Amino acid sequence: LIEISSASGEVFYRPVDSRRVNLDYYKNNILHFFVPDAIVATSLLSLGGNHGQPIPVKDVMARARTLSRLLKMEFEFRQGVRFDALFDEALQRSVSKDYLASTSAGIALGKDPMARPLARFVANLITNFVEGYAVGMEHLRTELKTPRNKRDVVNMLLDGARASFLAGEMVRSEAANKAVLENMVELLLDLGIITTQGEGSATTVAMADGFANRLDELIKEARALLKLEDA
Repeated sequence: LIEISSASGEVFYRPVDSRRVNLDYYKNNILHFFVPDAIVATSLLSLGGNHGQPIPVKDVMARARTLSRLLKMEFEFRQGVRFDALFDEALQRSVSKDYLASTSAGIALGKDPMARPLARFVANLITNFVEGYAVGMEHLRTELKTPRNKRDVVNMLLDGARASFLAGEMVRSEAANKAVLENMVELLLDLGIITTQGEGSATTVAMADGFANRLDELIKEARALLKLEDA
């Protein structure tokens, strides 16, 4: 599963691209413990948060809410607990680990030298889902011109995602995941962006009238959440 290489007296470990999905299976078995923290870290980093550059809490919270709604088909959040409370809990855990800092000016990376790598590690726990949704929605936007069988649509999106990875347009091969793309389709159905007709194996999928702009907005939101590069 892992390639081990040496250079300049250091040892480097990296997953084999074709086996990343195998490793992802183990990650997903414990991922639910860390999703709220990953949402907070992703939100801060995607807004350009850095040490000494706090982002207003309301802005981080707004982006976290957007991300939570994007991934609502993937994860179950605690019932009966308000979003604000879940956000505050995750933020306090992150602050206690020293990779985030919270002040009256907003939320920033902590002062610890490992703050950014740690925040990136936590954020990357869910990045493959965001990337899968972004790429899947982009392919759906360009390729679903006429109604198509729902199963064929998912397979079309899976092929498109694999092609995007091979073309270097997708960073994580595990983002080309059938289950992720199926959930992305279900999200768009829930939002009314696409519609279905028929039942069972005869179910067809089509773009809803007047919702192309909303799909473009979702794609833009997902792409913004992937901007985790160093500020």
